[in-house]
Amino acid sequence: MPPMFERLRELPRLDGDALLESIKAMLAKVPNTDMVELAKDVGDHGSIKVTHNNEEEVVVDFKLQSKTVHLMQCLDIDLDKAKPFDQTKRHCDSVRRAKAAFDEPLMSTTLQQEFMTTTYLNMKKNNSTSAQLTPDTEGYEDELRDIAVLEELRSESQERFWLHLSRDERDRVRQNTLSQPDQTYVQVLSHIRENWPNGWSNGAHDVDYFYHYLKDKVAAENVWELVDSDIVIVTDCKRRVVFASIEGAAQLLFGPSVLKEMNKCIDLFSFYAPMPRPETKRHVVDRYIQRIHPELDPSKATVTGLPQAKMAVTHYGCWSMKGDPNGKTIFRTADSRFGRNTDALYYPSELLDGYFCPAVLGKATEILRLLVAPLDPDYYDLCRRILQQLLPRHRLVTGDEDDFLSLFAVGVNAYTQRHRDTKDMHGGLAGLLTLGSYTGGNLCVPQLGIKTRYAPGACAVLRGDKLEHMVTDYTGPRYFIIGTNHESVKRHALRKMNGDPLPPPPPPPPHGEKPVYEDDDEVGFPIETPCVQYGHDELDEPDRVWTNDELHEAAAL
Repeated sequence: MPPMFERLRELPRLDGDALLESIKAMLAKVPNTDMVELAKDVGDHGSIKVTHNNEEEVVVDFKLQSKTVHLMQCLDIDLDKAKPFDQTKRHCDSVRRAKAAFDEPLMSTTLQQEFMTTTYLNMKKNNSTSAQLTPDTEGYEDELRDIAVLEELRSESQERFWLHLSRDERDRVRQNTLSQPDQTYVQVLSHIRENWPNGWSNGAHDVDYFYHYLKDKVAAENVWELVDSDIVIVTDCKRRVVFASIEGAAQLLFGPSVLKEMNKCIDLFSFYAPMPRPETKRHVVDRYIQRIHPELDPSKATVTGLPQAKMAVTHYGCWSMKGDPNGKTIFRTADSRFGRNTDALYYPSELLDGYFCPAVLGKATEILRLLVAPLDPDYYDLCRRILQQLLPRHRLVTGDEDDFLSLFAVGVNAYTQRHRDTKDMHGGLAGLLTLGSYTGGNLCVPQLGIKTRYAPGACAVLRGDKLEHMVTDYTGPRYFIIGTNHESVKRHALRKMNGDPLPPPPPPPPHGEKPVYEDDDEVGFPIETPCVQYGHDELDEPDRVWTNDELHEAAAL
């Protein structure tokens, strides 16, 4: 592997290329130049077309040598607002049209319980191989008391309802009532209702991810506008970039061979690095994705296809543990140390630090800088200063003196549902680089009502903590690298720069009340110490000793 990494490191940047220099000059003018004037200044004569110029937005299309450019200034978006996108005309129109395209309600509690009963009996009848269910129909009373059984049964039922039935079939299920259900059906339904958890109410912390997957799939196919340009830039009313993307950015900087080299490096590195299971909520539909893409399911892959049958996301860099939003303690991610638990002994990995970081993450950093540095120079400078405040053992060194990213996510064939990265630096830019040799996979930004082409080598930046985003389904191997900084790491660094003390911890909730949960992209967690368990005295187990690992799993200290 070392020679392969060295070949990637030695690929020279194509500085001086006329097209690349023209793109750099245009990007540098975006924050302080009127969109129409910018197009006239850098665009090819006769190619400029102002498609919108009203109180909501200014949209200009033009050609820059061989590239097509789409500039959009949204005059009703102001990044200074807490929720800058919610009341914009573009977002409201997108929501209205998406609702018209997919107007089905969520599964009611009653419908879920009845459909779970049918699903349970069908799985028993077909001798389900589920790890949670026994193949016989006896003893279902005890089985349905197990929360793990109910969770798997509910997930299976939601998947079957939304993704295996047509709209007409779902309507018939809603209207169908069994006039004379058999005794077994009635008994199973009764036990499901008796053991139904109180939190399963379709509330903020009870999301039907299969419903949202189907809803977003319909919107991506029929609602969100495809902006079919090579370069897309969207700004707010003060010309601050909201979203931007460049097709073939990697090839522009390093030539066509860079994709081949980066793909090989990531593919081989994934066999050495401990690739964790995909995250629970963003990737909850991965089981369905593996069904429609059996080549990604190790249990179904052929012998020759088994090496490519993998879906995972790893995080390299540093962050704070859950429950520490102010970054009191910063540590390297478990993946950065080739471990699963943060109580593992720290040791520098020669494979990661000596080869993968300088080669793969170093090239990714240079590509992401192409957009981040000119479009938001203040943010770029802040990121550099933040990284300088981190201890050497916390940083990933890519060999670039202008490093500005403290956290990278590397994905292998992972489908990511629509989400915001709420732990990212507030108001900051997340950089996205897509690799591989896949087809499809448009990058969707629902709140802007658009989707863009997102072929291998494309680079995009967006305000990830505020702007929802997702990638549509694709065919073929796909890798991605995301470069960002966590808000907790920023706070940690700013306190070191300014000497500010930690803010006081929030008071614990009054006795009997549930803790307040943050809006998190993975799971909600108590703002106060995560060691507190909120339960009922009658449920306490006096002989039970909870270890730190059991309480916090991968986030254990």
